[in-house]
Amino acid sequence: MRNISVDDSRIRAQSSALAWLKNPAGAVAALILTTLAARLLFAASLGLGIDESYMVAAGRKLQLSYFDHPPIAWWMARGIAHLTGSESAIVVRLPFIALFALTTFLMYRATAALFDPEAGLWAAVVLNMAPVLGITAGTWVLPDGPLFAALLGVLFCLIHALRSDDRAGWGWWLATGACAGLALGSKYSAALTLAGGVVFLATEPASRRWLAKPHPYVAGGLALLIFSPVLIWNAEHGWVSFAFQGGRSARYRRSSDKRSFSSLGYGRPWCGAVSARCAADRPTASAGCWFASRRRQFSCSRLPRYGAARSFTGRLRAI
Repeated sequence: MRNISVDDSRIRAQSSALAWLKNPAGAVAALILTTLAARLLFAASLGLGIDESYMVAAGRKLQLSYFDHPPIAWWMARGIAHLTGSESAIVVRLPFIALFALTTFLMYRATAALFDPEAGLWAAVVLNMAPVLGITAGTWVLPDGPLFAALLGVLFCLIHALRSDDRAGWGWWLATGACAGLALGSKYSAALTLAGGVVFLATEPASRRWLAKPHPYVAGGLALLIFSPVLIWNAEHGWVSFAFQGGRSARYRRSSDKRSFSSLGYGRPWCGAVSARCAADRPTASAGCWFASRRRQFSCSRLPRYGAARSFTGRLRAI
């Protein structure tokens, strides 16, 4: 009898586990754990690239900001190296790998809040399938990891802020401002996405009422306060970061046509697949995916120092 009861308990436990995995929240948890393990193995098998080595070396001297980017990614790499006493590839990549688990969770929650949990699950899956996100931002010591996490934090908090009343909205608006400040402290391009949020508030009728309230302005002030170390550092150094990035964007526009096809396999294949899948049911979503696929997010010509990544993206381009 005891053996029968033990077997029954095991069967019930297995049934509960399978039922949990069939639930979108359980599937996302399994996705996060699985991809986390895969990234740890990947990070341990590949040495630091040129950009990563530069960031780790430059981050040894703590500053309010750095020449080409805001400081958060530098601080993350410096912090874990200081705590562990090691600058090995797996160690300095750990914060970025852990942060992408949060990014996946925020993608799920934000999409579920806008649509439904199943849509949130598939958004999290596509996020991890795109190499430019799941490999570059999810593993390497680069500003993109904290940038994406912070921007998704902005989206998630803003969704709840816009749906709340005045008193309950303060917490969500302050969280939105904090995430916006962290995004700006990660990469300057965050300003473009945040500007889109401001345009949305000004043009969407149901959300425009918030412009007559102090909440978004306090949130904006908090974002600038968090971003202020970068402004102070640049003011002391002749605004060199803005001059550098401005010249870089001009060079990028001139050369983008020549390199546009180099990122097809690396950043866009999943956009095309999702666009085709959505075309029948949601033309608007399909158009959005198509537009995203037309925006070159990353160039594989920037990847000569990552032999494994170049080999992988080369195989994708051949499909």
